[in-house]
Amino acid sequence: MAGLLDLIQSASNAVAGNVSGPVDMLAWGLRRAGLPIPSDPVGGAEWMRRHGLLRDVPSSSLVNSTPASGGLLGRGIYPSEMYGGENGGGVAPYGIRHSGEGAKGNGYFGPLKSTYGMSTEISTEDNSGEYPLMVPTLSKAELDSLLRGEDPSDLIYKKARDHADKRRAAGKNPFASSWEIRYPLPK
Repeated sequence: MAGLLDLIQSASNAVAGNVSGPVDMLAWGLRRAGLPIPSDPVGGAEWMRRHGLLRDVPSSSLVNSTPASGGLLGRGIYPSEMYGGENGGGVAPYGIRHSGEGAKGNGYFGPLKSTYGMSTEISTEDNSGEYPLMVPTLSKAELDSLLRGEDPSDLIYKKARDHADKRRAAGKNPFASSWEIRYPLPK
């Protein structure tokens, strides 16, 4: 029964995190700019914890969600308040995208074990902008290669770029949104 309650709480945490994440990121940036922003703004993660909307879930009951590789600007730079440590709470549990345009999300497959800990969207950037390499059009071998930390092949780059271009043409972000259904892993 405890596992079911932890699963329900994790779902609640995900919804609350979609609200608290942007609030905490904005507050963090404003504090860095020298403005007197409280450490627990209304709608932020700490405020939600105090009001019972967020609660830590033991990592043994679910997949451990530690920050993925890269960090701020891909250099492993994580201001301590930007991620939630062992249980993955906080503003950016999987790190910040290389472009700095927001926190990494759950990606198309959800968190997957990798050389870096857990990965959700290994991304790249070119003249079209930033886009994920971990896309549904990859084969199992290609996805496994990325998760082992190997350099992406030209075919992986092509598949990822084609996927991003199709989503952009449809008016969508190339990255999976938090409300999209997760894809099954390639066979």
